[in-house]
Amino acid sequence: MANARPARTTSPRFRRHLQDQLLQTLVGNPAWAAICSDRQLHPEVRAGRLTVYYMGQALLREVRLDKNGSLVASVHHKFVPLQRSTPDFYLGLRWDDSTGLAFDSGLSPQPPGTLEPDVLKAYKRMMKYEAGPEDILQQHIASDPRNCVLDQQTEFPARTHNKIDLAYFDPSIGKVCFAEIKRFDDARLFAPAGEPEVIRQLRAYGIWLREQSDTISTEYRRVVAAKRALGLGGRIKEAPDGELSVLTKPVLVIGNCTDADVRQIRQARSRPADGDTWSLLWRHLETVAAGLIISGGVGCDLAIRGGGPQKFWFG
Repeated sequence: MANARPARTTSPRFRRHLQDQLLQTLVGNPAWAAICSDRQLHPEVRAGRLTVYYMGQALLREVRLDKNGSLVASVHHKFVPLQRSTPDFYLGLRWDDSTGLAFDSGLSPQPPGTLEPDVLKAYKRMMKYEAGPEDILQQHIASDPRNCVLDQQTEFPARTHNKIDLAYFDPSIGKVCFAEIKRFDDARLFAPAGEPEVIRQLRAYGIWLREQSDTISTEYRRVVAAKRALGLGGRIKEAPDGELSVLTKPVLVIGNCTDADVRQIRQARSRPADGDTWSLLWRHLETVAAGLIISGGVGCDLAIRGGGPQKFWFG
């Protein structure tokens, strides 16, 4: 008997969509209105649900409708502040022989409610404690009103590398682009010496982008429509409603750079030197990236063309 042919497997499809019922439920919801009006919060479309990001962390995860049609979501316990009856920064403690030190006033978790300004401030404070330097850098870039951000922390099915930091529409080239963000002092820009880790990362992203460019185009067209329906259209004004073209190489953004750092990186391209760490990066970068943006620590314009000496377009 001949051996049976193994079953053909296909990787999960990259999806970005929301049900009309979820859109209708969120429009007019006071908590959602508070999210839309806060430019520091970034709602991103997933497969049938939303995640609201701040400082690279999820303020709200899995925003969706349950089987009964109720609006539900989740939040990590480490981001939940405590309600307290005192306006003081420090909370009083008192000794009790039966329980030890206890708070003077009763404390309980602070629910998000309708995300009033004081509640959002408390949640943001907790989330900022958990944010790393790269999260803060990404927050500044994503919140820059010059940028048309479509997605954050994009993860493709069946991938083995980290999530791509930002997806955005770049009006200077008219395409959906993907940015990998690294700090100036990130060791992955320089090591291993043979080929820095960031080069391997960018190469892997490029493979996925080329293989799935048609799917990416379709799904981010849905994202544009969903964001406009949700009251976020002012953030993505440059994105067209029709077909979206995809840049199939990622863009590298190196942040937290001083003016001296910018000069050093530029010089390494024009006058490469053996043993120079930036020369090593340049040796590989143009084969795996569509461009390089060098920025400070307070955000930058992601438009890759016509941006002056801190931007390099490889095409």
